[in-house]
Amino acid sequence: MKLVLTAAEASEQDRVFIEDIGFDSRILMENAGRSVAQFIESLEGEEKNVAIVCGKGNNGGDGFVTARHLRDMGWNVTVIFIGEPEDFTEDSQYFFDIISELQDGILIFQYLNIDQLTDIISTQDVLVDAILGTGSKGELQQPYDEIIMAMNGTFATRVAIDIPTGLNPDTGTGGIIFNALYTVALGSYKRGYYYGKGIDNRGLIEYGYIGAKNSTLETEAGWKLYELNDVSSILLSRRRSVNKYTAGGPVMVAGSNRYPGSAAIVYQAAFTSGSGSPILFTSEKGAAVTLNRIPEAVIHEFSVNFNSEILKSLMDELEKKDVLLIGPGLGRSPETTIALDKILSIENKMVILDADALTPLYNGNYKKYNLNGKILLPHTGEFAKLLGKPLEIIEKDIFQAATDFAQETGCILVLKHAAIFVCHNSGINYILDSGHDCMAKFGTGDGLAGVIASVLAQILVLPQLEVESILDLLKEGHNPTVEFFISRICDAIHTYNISALILVKEQTGLVVSASTIIQNLPVAIKKIDGE
Repeated sequence: MKLVLTAAEASEQDRVFIEDIGFDSRILMENAGRSVAQFIESLEGEEKNVAIVCGKGNNGGDGFVTARHLRDMGWNVTVIFIGEPEDFTEDSQYFFDIISELQDGILIFQYLNIDQLTDIISTQDVLVDAILGTGSKGELQQPYDEIIMAMNGTFATRVAIDIPTGLNPDTGTGGIIFNALYTVALGSYKRGYYYGKGIDNRGLIEYGYIGAKNSTLETEAGWKLYELNDVSSILLSRRRSVNKYTAGGPVMVAGSNRYPGSAAIVYQAAFTSGSGSPILFTSEKGAAVTLNRIPEAVIHEFSVNFNSEILKSLMDELEKKDVLLIGPGLGRSPETTIALDKILSIENKMVILDADALTPLYNGNYKKYNLNGKILLPHTGEFAKLLGKPLEIIEKDIFQAATDFAQETGCILVLKHAAIFVCHNSGINYILDSGHDCMAKFGTGDGLAGVIASVLAQILVLPQLEVESILDLLKEGHNPTVEFFISRICDAIHTYNISALILVKEQTGLVVSASTIIQNLPVAIKKIDGE
């Protein structure tokens, strides 16, 4: 797990390294530039022509160091610096003076106009953005806007040092942004990588070691990246005497006559991810679709829409179960809304609210309910509706909006975007970045919900655990308990995403859909288990 920092936190990290630990700032810049150069050297390609466009701040200094190391690695290096040398920061000036003294291998130009820049960069194989760094927030002004547009118009392999110029490092917002194929993160990941325009402009992220590990920081960052190497198997070790009931399984309310496929998807997801006895409540059409695909399914039917008449049967099943998932494909009929009001009052079970089950909470109505200890799975559009605010307002700082909501409600918020954010008011906030654009399809959220419900149900069925005691600890914000359950949710998400990635990389002839991702879950689980 690595820290994901704001610009202010990254600045504090540098201060700790320099003032508290005793690193010389130039050593950090030297290590940063070397890391970038080593990464560029690792890129495949026969030609070795690189242009590095440098600003006057420390990001430009990282570029000057990168230039020197690439020159020593046999690259033909061109440096274009913006502004006047006397405006450089002290460390940047130091490294600029060094490359200025070199006799060969580096051509240095001061930026004059866009035509000059375009002529220089048009013949390069690699183009490096070392212009503004994490200190830049807000829309680019001239000449930076036209410089970035010109850089984005090349066919070169584009590499950003630490943050693509124009991208807000805290929020992932911006106007004109350097469109990097790779970003070398120096010393820490930045929040802006994982949302909005950051997702589209950062490219692949390479971690650049600057000579000090951020784990030495005494102050914890607000967010961490839950990486693939942090994942544990979603299948628990079992005794041979296990049976279908002791293998666990959630109660799930999903599907309607309008969306019958959701029922089949969540059931198959729960069944394939290890649950032995999932129970499904769905409509007549949902039941037909599910039984056609999964003849083993145990189903309670309602006629058309989920309603209050089925609640007694639901509560009877929950007497024997600890996890309730409700919402995928449920629809938004008035009778369903009335029944959901009663579901939201359940306090003694682990309740997971997804999709249509979130609608009674829209426009700030969530404040009327006790969500403490519940798990909410909105995507960003649904999250904006929960808050009753336009999405473009929420997106100005999605991270703050998410933590504020979790702080206010006490829920475990699983906010779905291209990256997924999981947070709780105990201060445990994780980012997961293993998704793929092939998953942007109907049904994939339903499948994910089914896997999450299945994983939690298999834990809570263990005889040494009592759901009410667990819920009390979650509601109290008991850190080890919260961290454990959030980690299991993260493991479920990564496993689901890994299943999709395997399909993309190894079985390209197979269409990636919720159904194929679920069918491929055993392969993903084996991969995680190292089999």
